Amino acid sequence: MPVPDAVKRACRKGIAQVEEGLGGDGLEPATVKEARSLASGDMPTEAKIRKAYRWWARNERFLDAEADTPADVAANLWGGSAGMRWFRSLYDDLDTSEAEATSGKGMKRLDAIFKAGLKAITDNQITVVASTVGNMDRTGDVIAPGAFKSAVLRGFVDNGSILVGHDWDDLPIGMPMDAKVMGDEIVSTAQFHSTPKGQEARTIAMERMEAGKSVSVSVGFMPDYDQVTNYPDGATMMKACEDMGIDVSMFDPKIKAYKYGCRLIRSVAELFEWSIVLVGMNPKARAMAVKGLDLQDGDAGFTLENHLSISLAGIERAFDVAKLRKSEGRALSPSRLRIIEDINKLSGELLSFGVAEVKDDDAAKAEMLRRAAKVRMIAATIEQL
Repeated sequence: MPVPDAVKRACRKGIAQVEEGLGGDGLEPATVKEARSLASGDMPTEAKIRKAYRWWARNERFLDAEADTPADVAANLWGGSAGMRWFRSLYDDLDTSEAEATSGKGMKRLDAIFKAGLKAITDNQITVVASTVGNMDRTGDVIAPGAFKSAVLRGFVDNGSILVGHDWDDLPIGMPMDAKVMGDEIVSTAQFHSTPKGQEARTIAMERMEAGKSVSVSVGFMPDYDQVTNYPDGATMMKACEDMGIDVSMFDPKIKAYKYGCRLIRSVAELFEWSIVLVGMNPKARAMAVKGLDLQDGDAGFTLENHLSISLAGIERAFDVAKLRKSEGRALSPSRLRIIEDINKLSGELLSFGVAEVKDDDAAKAEMLRRAAKVRMIAATIEQL
């Protein structure tokens, strides 16, 4: 695919602006060098394509900059609106080549995802399409390509949760292990907690999928409200996307026929969670694969260390919720307080059994008791809130 003439023209204009001293102090010499290469018709390297895709995801607003400002110069050096569309098309081709991100089904589809960088699911995990871009959900929302930045997905993996029905007042049923943009899908793998509710959700998901039924998924996120625009209908939205240089080839053509108010989300500020739900707002968000526990390796497939780590994470989350509710003049429900009281009591009994058995060189036992002690300490603190 040759470099489009419109991209060459934009690069030449940007180079001329730089020679007139309009580039600004932050302009990198490498950017000008790459623009000269494009203007000469040299195809970009794969690294350049990925870099350009990320740059346009951050700086699409530069297309609206005042003429001859540093932002306008930068946009031209990256090929202008034609360059943005072209680089996104090249990037999509890269993803398709690597991940075979097509409409394929079954194991071929999963194998493609795993080859693209996601870990193959192991026991007690689930892989889902948490969200998609370019299609309209049941509320009239459309998430634009590039809205889910890598930093947002990394933050979700580090701090996010898996819930049932977006119930933020309840403890999570699982924790995210990975999340990645695959074509027009945001694919995530999560591990279920060993709690009864976590295992109940896993069992239901497995039974439904084994019976050929769907398992709906829905995301809880906060958009960047400066990048959210309302439109009277789908046709107006699509026309606006074209005017902004957004690659409309990734949009569902049915959007044009939508006759009601809708909104375009061009950037997601934070992804908090995804939930297993009865009916998701996005009809394309669903579970892809779920795997049960291997019971040959012990009780429910978890070691005692696993259970204690998960218990500690759960009680820490309960502590955060309790503190938040106290600041709002609220309290945890009696049923949850009873669970916390039981945790406090059982942790104390566990410590009384184990302390005498721990030797100075027995690091594993010492670590288990440390976790149990911390669980008890947090549980006792929650009771006093």
